[in-house]
Amino acid sequence: MAHFRAFFTFLLDKAVLNINPIPRSYLKLFFRQSDFSTGRKWHLFSKDEVAALRKELLKEYKSSTVANSVSKLALLVDTYLGLRPEELQVLKFDQLVKYEGSYTFKIDNSWSEKDKKPNGSLKDRPKGAYRYCLPIKNNEIIDLIKEFQIKQKKYLDEYGLKNTSGYIFLNLHNYRSISSNNQLPVTQGSLNDKLKDVCSKAGIEKQENSVLALYSLRVYLSSLLGNDNRISNMYACQRMGNTIQVFLSTYVKENRESYKQNSQLWSC
Repeated sequence: MAHFRAFFTFLLDKAVLNINPIPRSYLKLFFRQSDFSTGRKWHLFSKDEVAALRKELLKEYKSSTVANSVSKLALLVDTYLGLRPEELQVLKFDQLVKYEGSYTFKIDNSWSEKDKKPNGSLKDRPKGAYRYCLPIKNNEIIDLIKEFQIKQKKYLDEYGLKNTSGYIFLNLHNYRSISSNNQLPVTQGSLNDKLKDVCSKAGIEKQENSVLALYSLRVYLSSLLGNDNRISNMYACQRMGNTIQVFLSTYVKENRESYKQNSQLWSC
């Protein structure tokens, strides 16, 4: 149904149709609310958990070889950006820019795990469209990225290889892909596995009936943005790459600190 709606929307834009025969909320027309499941629930990190996660990632990154440090640096960077996994995979060194007084990434592409190649665009965006990510205010992270670029080049030079893709998180264990025209970044599976491993070492236990994965970092940062009255929702949507409807309904949850505080304030 979603594909049909997208197809008919295309025909609407071409003035072939006057109305889309597939309604926007088609499932709600065909099913009762009680027929729906609650869906996937992402683990919602607390601020203390993210601080512990960053500390453990930084410790492991500094004690790892260049080839084994890629996924750790990727996760560390994502605790500040909250990117979709497919966006994180294809971050490039030359996309690190200074914008509005802070370092951030200017991204315009995403990765297809199925096709093992870039999609050529961001999710639900035309080719060539770009967006600025959340600003990274921690200069140590910026320094790590710049230092890693030097380390990565030195590592590849030793094997007579080059990073022609420009990917920061290039899979340094896959020499065949590095030497080919289609260089591969670290996989989403390896990133999710490393996240779970590091969380375990940091003493972080996932919430009951929840999923601990990269998207948990995205939900965490989105919730911080959505619960901060100083920050406009439009700014948050632009930086996270969502429509305001999706941002508020899917990603913004009450953060665990404010939820606990509200419970303490309530009396009757």
